[in-house]
Amino acid sequence: MGLGKTVQSISFLAHLAEKHNIWGPFLIVAPASTLHNWQQEFTKFTPEFKYFNRLKWQCMVLDEAHAIKSSSSVRWKTLLNFNCRNRLLITGTPIQNSMQELWALLHFIMPTTLSRMQRIIVLWMIIS
Repeated sequence: MGLGKTVQSISFLAHLAEKHNIWGPFLIVAPASTLHNWQQEFTKFTPEFKYFNRLKWQCMVLDEAHAIKSSSSVRWKTLLNFNCRNRLLITGTPIQNSMQELWALLHFIMPTTLSRMQRIIVLWMIIS
């Protein structure tokens, strides 16, 4: 889309490292077609960063986050179980069809905040 989401995400990770001493590792989940762009952007904007090798992820960046818009998908459930401190979702199209898709994205980044009861309330609001 060319909105600068990749560069903004890299800037966010650099900010975590430089200002908050959170050096990763950072997990970036992206479509295979965008991996080359991610590599180029990291090399261009953060050449001094080393690759991260800890087991507990400090931040998961999920590019094209609308790919996990269904909370019943295997991808959504698998990524939700990753052990990571923070999650950053980037997408140019957060809602394509329904508010349930938005709930899936919000619950993914705040699973303890958005409980099952809140989902029921959101679903009720959609039906009403």
